[in-house]
Amino acid sequence: MNRKATESNKALPADAALALRKLMTLTRGLIDFAEKEERAMTLGDVVQLSSLQDDKEKLALGYAQASAEFRERIEDFRGTDRRMIDDLEKLQNVLGEKTLHNNGLIEQLRRRSMANTQATLVAAQELGRPVRFNNNERQREQRESI
Repeated sequence: MNRKATESNKALPADAALALRKLMTLTRGLIDFAEKEERAMTLGDVVQLSSLQDDKEKLALGYAQASAEFRERIEDFRGTDRRMIDDLEKLQNVLGEKTLHNNGLIEQLRRRSMANTQATLVAAQELGRPVRFNNNERQREQRESI
């Protein structure tokens, strides 16, 4: 395989500074998605939440590939501007916090959904029970109707 074909399969450019910028852009994109997801979950907008998932998945896959390449090339980045590394680290911390927060919201939604499902099943079981009259009560009702 030639070098150009190999580079085209990479998520990050060969230049370390450009690669850091690309990784920061991907991180900001995931932060943006996390904020949109949080709004959708807070508002209970499952349509919006669902519509975000395909694009988020694509971005997350790109981010995962770029992060793996970053780790493989860590020595290349040691000579870059320290402020860029610090900015990337701050962005990744924000992304981690937002992801943790959203995972908590997802867990709350899951628990609420389970409780609602359980309550619905109990109500359905109650409604599905046959009504039985006490024989004495039934006989009295029959006599009163005559």
